[in-house]
Amino acid sequence: MESNAVIASPSHGNLLNRREVAIRFGVAPQTITRWANEGIIPYVRTLGGQRRYPAYEVERLVSAVWQHGLPGTSPPFLLREHEQASRKAE
Repeated sequence: MESNAVIASPSHGNLLNRREVAIRFGVAPQTITRWANEGIIPYVRTLGGQRRYPAYEVERLVSAVWQHGLPGTSPPFLLREHEQASRKAE
């Protein structure tokens, strides 16, 4: 087990899987794995060994991306997603 991983417990609140996190950031699921490996995005391990990402941390990071970007990315990918959602709402 990685040293930065902890076992998920009820105190972690809502947990998201890799695909759900990737959708929120507008990136490929493999990017989420890379970010987790690089320590950019925190995660916990389930008893079965799967990674799960605390929803509150993901939302905090999504907000940070809107303002500053993450290493190797820039906010425009989120802007494209937002524009598509806005067009669907019209």
